[in-house]
Amino acid sequence: MGSYPLDSVGLVRAANELKLSVKMFGGGMVGLQATALKMQLGPLLNGIVNFDQWLPVGSLASPDALELLKKYQSRAAAEGVDPLGYYTVPSAYAQIQLLGQAVAATGSLDQGKIAEYLRTTTHQTMVGSFKFGSDGEWAQSRLLFVQFHGITGNTVDQFREMNTQDCDRPGGVQIGGADLSVHRRPQVGRPVWREGRHFGGQVTGARVAAGVSRLAEPVSRPPTWPLASS
Repeated sequence: MGSYPLDSVGLVRAANELKLSVKMFGGGMVGLQATALKMQLGPLLNGIVNFDQWLPVGSLASPDALELLKKYQSRAAAEGVDPLGYYTVPSAYAQIQLLGQAVAATGSLDQGKIAEYLRTTTHQTMVGSFKFGSDGEWAQSRLLFVQFHGITGNTVDQFREMNTQDCDRPGGVQIGGADLSVHRRPQVGRPVWREGRHFGGQVTGARVAAGVSRLAEPVSRPPTWPLASS
């Protein structure tokens, strides 16, 4: 499903209250990437599969990116902004890098020259190496698929590391030279992605690949989903 932040929060709460039984829940829900909303919803996120742009996994967690976020996070509380900044900070920095590199390479502020450089060059930025396709989109998708699990409270530290989020990218697309089947829980014999009762009922396993799910091994017991709080 697709939704914007306030709708995303309402949908998650309503689905929990109704004990909705579905094979998979999530997809294009904007807002669930924001730390404040993750903290607000807490355990209600468990089982949801959604997209993200950056998380501290694989080659995305480069020394430069982590240093940038360290500086950002040291000032975030005083500025009243997202305490972690994972969703926007590395990408926003990379956008400025991209423009700066284009100006330096072309020696010009001419928009046509800059656009031609951007279209024809493989770029090295804070978020890794990439290039644009003929349609102006990324030549390869850079979106992550994330599934929440094991969230037990509403503290920020549960989202600082990757202990409560499984992360993958369809088709094993590589970023910065590293395979982006990057972060999975270490339990033996457990499927990475779960299909089934995110809000009640029986569960079977599934993995998201190339934007669609395919059936995998069954999961013997569903996670426990509390009713939404007021």
